[in-house]
Parts: sequence; C-alpha cells; structure tokens
Amino acid sequence: MFTELVEIGMMFRNGLVSIIPGGLGMAFEKELQFLKEQKKTVIARWFSSLNREDDIYPEQIDITERLRVANLFIDFIADFHIEAETHPFIISTREWSKKNYQQHRSFSSILNVNDKLKDAFINVFIDYENSKDVLKFLEVLFKRQNIFFREYCESHMKISLELLNEKDSKIDKLHNDRLNLIGKMASSMAHEIRNPLTAIAGFLKLIRQDILNRGQTQLQKYIDVIDDEFNSINMHITGFLSFSRNKAFEEKKIEISIMDLFNSTLFLLNPRLTNENIHLTINNIENCKINIQKISIQQVMSNIISNAIDALITVKFDKLIRIVSFQDEEYVYIHITNNGPEIPNEIRNLLFIPFMTNKENGTGLGLAICREIMTKNNGEIEFESNEKETNFILSFKKKDKKHHMSKS
Repeated sequence: MFTELVEIGMMFRNGLVSIIPGGLGMAFEKELQFLKEQKKTVIARWFSSLNREDDIYPEQIDITERLRVANLFIDFIADFHIEAETHPFIISTREWSKKNYQQHRSFSSILNVNDKLKDAFINVFIDYENSKDVLKFLEVLFKRQNIFFREYCESHMKISLELLNEKDSKIDKLHNDRLNLIGKMASSMAHEIRNPLTAIAGFLKLIRQDILNRGQTQLQKYIDVIDDEFNSINMHITGFLSFSRNKAFEEKKIEISIMDLFNSTLFLLNPRLTNENIHLTINNIENCKINIQKISIQQVMSNIISNAIDALITVKFDKLIRIVSFQDEEYVYIHITNNGPEIPNEIRNLLFIPFMTNKENGTGLGLAICREIMTKNNGEIEFESNEKETNFILSFKKKDKKHHMSKS
C-alpha cells in the first residue's frame, strides 16, 4: 500500500492524473470524515518535516497562530462543496504572500512546503481500508492544494512587480530632483560668475590694445595666456549650464565646419598633449558643417579628450589619440579614440550618471554634462572600450541636408 501511494503521489505532482467530475463531497464522504479525524496528525507530520529554511510562516507568528492557519488551509483543501477559486481562504493569499515576500522566502521554499504537505496526506492515508477510493480522493485534495499554490505564486509575482515599479519610480524621481537641483545651481551661478567675467573680458581688450600701441610683446604673451584661461573658464561654465532648464541661459546655435570645431577645441588642449607626449592624429571630412552650440560642443570634445589624456598617463610608450569624422545620410559622426586602459565593467553603466566617478578628485559631472549638451544639440554620445582602445562616439542628426555636402 505504501509503495502504491508514493507512486501515485509522484503522478499527482507531475500532473499525470486528471481530476474527476462533480459530486465530490458525497462521493468521498468517508474519506473526508477520516481526514477530519486525522487532521491533527496531518498537521503534526507536516510541521515535523519542515526545517527552518522551509518554514514559510513569518517568524513573529507563534505556534498557536500557525496551527490556526494550518487548520484553515486544510479545511480549504477539504471543502469540496466550495469552488477553490471562490473559497474565502483564497482572499488571504495576497496578504500571506506579501509577508513572505518581505521576509525573502523563495519559490523553491514554498514549493517544498507544498510538497511536504502532500507527503503528510499520503502518510496518514497509508493504512486506509479502500486504496482505490483514497487514490481518487488524494487526487482531488492535491488539485485544490495546487490551485492555492498557483494563486500564491501569481500574487507573489504581482507584489514583486509592484514593489519593483515603485522603487524604479522613486529612483527616477530622485534622479530628476538631483538634475533639477543642478539646474537651479547652474542658473544661479550664471549671474554670480558670468557678470564679473564679462567685465574682465572687456578690460582685457583694453589692455591688449594699449600693449599693441606700446609694442610690449612680452606682456602680449601674458595676456594671451590669460585670455586662453578666460575662454576655458567660460567654456566650463557653459557646459555646467547645460543642466539649467532656463532657456535664457542657453547658447545660440551656429553653423560651423567640423575642422573649425576641432581647431578651436584643440587650441586649449595642445599644451597638455605636448606635456604628456601624446601623438594626436585627425582624419576629417572636408567641407562638412553642423548646426550646434559651438562653445557647448567644444566643452564636450574637450572633456572627452581630457579624459583620454588622463587615461594615457598610465601608458608608458606610444600614447595615441585619434579623431575621425565621417557622415551618412542621417548623421555626422565624430570618433575620439585613445589607446589607454579599458573602462572597467563595473562603472560602464554609470559613466553618464551625475556624481558617479572613479577618479580620486573627480566630480562625476563631466560626462553627465556631455550627455546633456549632446541631447540639446540633437545628438547622442556613446562609447566602446576594450583592452586595446576606448572610443567615444558623438553623433549629430542632420536636420537640414542642404547644410551638408555629400560624403568626401
């Protein structure tokens, strides 16, 4: 009898036995009465087979409450006269699954508990007098038990998705709040920094004119250095203002050739390239123009090239940066490639997130600013990195094809 019941139990679990039609309460009156008499034994054997990992009841629930819930569960399974899907006990499924989810109970643990209850039923009915009837009876019991397990799993999945969506919403809100804060700071900085810079720029022009009249060439060189640093500061401020949502601070777009963009950007970076002994090559499209915010895009290119220079500090020989531009029917592309170390996998998804950096003295705003600027210029920024080289790709969508020449 025991071997036969175990084999049938395996068939139940694998779904190899089909449910029998109606009249279940009266058809199994004797078996239901026997189960009622043996309910305490079923629960005792069930509980004794569970270890700590299997125990799906929240830890704060005492044994009295556990026994009460177990009795209700078995009553649900044995209530053949009530459709399982409409049984009141099903209503408690969502709350139960929510508590277990909060305590990180796994599906495998729930499945194991479910199977051990089936084992307890089988063990109690081993010595039942009519083996043929009890096998059919256990079939119905297990069918109802599986309905509860299915409802439990569906509820668990719904709760999981709801909580994940809620967390995603909170993360998005925090990210947007952070960007808005940066934007407000940037707008405030525009008045605090740009006004004195404008005055400095005006006096630099007056000093330059006076120096030219007096023929003081050495002072002229000093003024050139000051002027370069002034332009650099102005470029960085323009980049930071890309986070501002105030349209009044946005730089106007102009049409500029790719080569002029390269020249104006590299003018400020040539001293660093020379000091670090970096070989720079440029392969440019001739007669190709794009409509952009010039100073802002200079900031993007300057940031990427500066990062490339930083990366190449660890390279002992043959430090290379290559700038290539090309176009197709829809986009103009600029590739900025260096042969420095590979970008670590653990930070690749964080590169364009504000305040995320692996540099000791970095702010984590450089590439985040670049992405904001590219978005405002109808463009995108991406990267590729391997052990041989790292390539940042700027792509600008062509709004008006008449502004562009055909491929060179």
